[in-house]
Amino acid sequence: DILVDSLQAHNLCKGYVRNSQLLGMPFADVEFSLGLDELRELTCSIRTRDGFSDEEMEEMRKAFNMQSSEAEISTPAIQKALRWLGHMYSFEMVQHLVTQLDIDGDCMLDFTLFVKLIRKCRDRDRQEVANVFFALDPLDSGFLDQDQQMQALAGLGLATEIPQMAPEGIRLQQFLKIVQRIKFDPVRVQQLRENDFFEEHEVLELESHFRCFDKDGSGELQQQELVMLLEALFPRHANLREFRPYFSDLLAFADVNRNDCLDFKEFVRFIRRLRDHQDEFQFELYKETLEELGFSNKEAADLHMFFLEAGRGTLTFEEVKDMIAGSFNLSEKESQKVLIFCRSAVESSGDDLRKEEINFLSFLHVMRKVLDAGWASDEK
Repeated sequence: DILVDSLQAHNLCKGYVRNSQLLGMPFADVEFSLGLDELRELTCSIRTRDGFSDEEMEEMRKAFNMQSSEAEISTPAIQKALRWLGHMYSFEMVQHLVTQLDIDGDCMLDFTLFVKLIRKCRDRDRQEVANVFFALDPLDSGFLDQDQQMQALAGLGLATEIPQMAPEGIRLQQFLKIVQRIKFDPVRVQQLRENDFFEEHEVLELESHFRCFDKDGSGELQQQELVMLLEALFPRHANLREFRPYFSDLLAFADVNRNDCLDFKEFVRFIRRLRDHQDEFQFELYKETLEELGFSNKEAADLHMFFLEAGRGTLTFEEVKDMIAGSFNLSEKESQKVLIFCRSAVESSGDDLRKEEINFLSFLHVMRKVLDAGWASDEK
């Protein structure tokens, strides 16, 4: 499809019409003639598409334009555009992917780079599927039986019915296509959009919280009930004086029927806007942190990759100590000092020190101190 789209765009393909009686025509029977200049144009067209068809390019353009009429969009807007297309990545992961493509360091991408970002997302998804496949195929048979396929889908967060398979099992390429079909099934993507981009298990979790704080069982949260729920789910936000005006605006946004209460659908809308606000706040804090600590976007991206090797959004103090000590060959005394750096960074951020966990922004503060101490020098 991608090759045909490019050929047709340059009027180089004769006798091949998609969605017509000729749709089943073998591509080998299609007539086309290419000169050197035309071949160059075709190659550039395919490269610009990054392997996407016309239909996919139109969807990506629509998602991009929904966020802004400008030529570039910022990282928070990029995450929203990706969600609209069915890519459910954490803000931290989107930020990491953007940094890899952000040439001038302004955390903005134009449409061409946005397309390349989605190609990175697709490649990352394929690698994740392959990793799960191989983990369930320890004997390297090249196949997964139906039980293993169910396990693989559950591991990918896509537990669902599997199409009828051959008794001998399924190969990786077939499984990749199944996962792609499930993840980007139009019905599933539309359901995500209707649920304000919360997945099914997240909606069920929100529903549980809603019922817990709907004390009178009315099916609506009064303002006081909503405040109590916020204090439980977002304690840092709920207790910030500067958050109160935003809370009023947020309530007005979510309260579609203007009755000063929120039903469950309005509550989901409220939580989505609040989560987006948190991400936007983190985005601004991220830029300020890089400027304060003197890290470039490239350095931050490298450190983020280092941080993500543990595979989670936070690390324990001990994990950070072991990771840094192992990478820089630290002495026991220096390793213990890393723990002090961790506590100082978390305390300064206002996070709960008792959990002894550190997020990426606090990790940047730790790494600044490690680098300033000279522990990462070549002589070390």
